[in-house]
Amino acid sequence: MTDSSEISNLESIRQNHWRQGSIASVEVQARLKSYYKHFDEVTEVDLLIVLTQDCDLVHADLTSEPYAELLIARVTKPEDRKEFLFWGRNPRLIQFELESNGRTTCYQASIHDRRLVDRSLLVGQVPSKEIQLPSKILRSIREWITRRYHRQGFPDEFNLRLEKAKEKIQKALRGECADSITGVYLTVIDDELPKDESYKIDITMTMDQDEYANGKLRAKVQLVLDRISAAMGACLGIDVGEPALLSEANVSIADLRILKRWDYDWISVKNDSK
Repeated sequence: MTDSSEISNLESIRQNHWRQGSIASVEVQARLKSYYKHFDEVTEVDLLIVLTQDCDLVHADLTSEPYAELLIARVTKPEDRKEFLFWGRNPRLIQFELESNGRTTCYQASIHDRRLVDRSLLVGQVPSKEIQLPSKILRSIREWITRRYHRQGFPDEFNLRLEKAKEKIQKALRGECADSITGVYLTVIDDELPKDESYKIDITMTMDQDEYANGKLRAKVQLVLDRISAAMGACLGIDVGEPALLSEANVSIADLRILKRWDYDWISVKNDSK
């Protein structure tokens, strides 16, 4: 059982406004490093982001919820910024940018750089006030981790037929407006079809609601979608229907039961850890 004094101490986690998405301050980083060697390589400019859900993070019983989960996000050099790693497009790596004091910094996190720490180490501590994680980026990180366990698979035969379009799709997805694409979805059957039978697919691409409202930006993303659709349609054994570009606000739960998110991991660079 958790005694009353411990409950009182744990209440400071709530009072100090720790939440999912909170970033450890430099002082908290130092405290964690004194307990855990796996934080030794984390520098003061890197981020330790809380992944634990709010209710679990402030839970009054350490026996039931002994740990907090943190994600390490490391500062990335400008030349290592890669559009195809933004918004959770890759299942192993994610990049995002934060602005602070008029400066934009790019960060990269690996799906394997998650750490459990004793939740009591947050007692009496406060999260960073200098750097805040925008809700949009937190949502993308949360969805990126979730998809690690339930992302869609596509038939090997389908992927094999797409190989000829690989370079064109790569080029399209790494263009100037790639950051504005929040998802690519396909409707395709799960069967391994014989050579003489075509996959009939539809492609849906999504954008953030606010960016979708920008007509010029939407037109540029539409060109990306059209190029991908044309590249896929040129592959033998793949028939592509009319592609659709939608605002995320116009994608329903019913749609998501039919659409399969295409993480296009197979077109990532061979070594995406660099």
